[in-house]
Amino acid sequence: LELLIAKVDGDAAAWLSFDQCVEVVEQFRDVGQKIFDTHAAMYGAAMEEERMRRREPEWNADETMTKDQSDRLSIFRVPMFLEQLDGFREELRAWSVEGSGRRAQVPIIHSLLDGDQVEVNLGGGISWIPAKIVNVRVDGLFDVQLFNGEESDGIRR
Repeated sequence: LELLIAKVDGDAAAWLSFDQCVEVVEQFRDVGQKIFDTHAAMYGAAMEEERMRRREPEWNADETMTKDQSDRLSIFRVPMFLEQLDGFREELRAWSVEGSGRRAQVPIIHSLLDGDQVEVNLGGGISWIPAKIVNVRVDGLFDVQLFNGEESDGIRR
């Protein structure tokens, strides 16, 4: 687990304890399972709707739907699942900000992704140059494209 966290963010290994790593993995596993279960339920509901539609007589667009048919439309069922997914995202966000007693002192470092706009300091002085991340490397460094099109590789955070 410690090797995994070092691969994701080399600096994190210095300030995350093993217990904190376990907590992060457990939290993501638990919320990830809830997200998976919600997607499975949404898929199951769609499949059940398809089975019900196949058992009904064919419906024409000029006909009025029955209340049961309209209630089963995805447009009315999907928001319930999306609200659940939003709740899980909020649960994870709240946990990441509030944390538990074991991780209260862990600094928050936001992830940087390919395409993110950043500023880089290439010379260590006071000048910062606008750039775009073109590659987040597994060693924790970044390859960037500067505002003038030039590329610079192996930039530290």
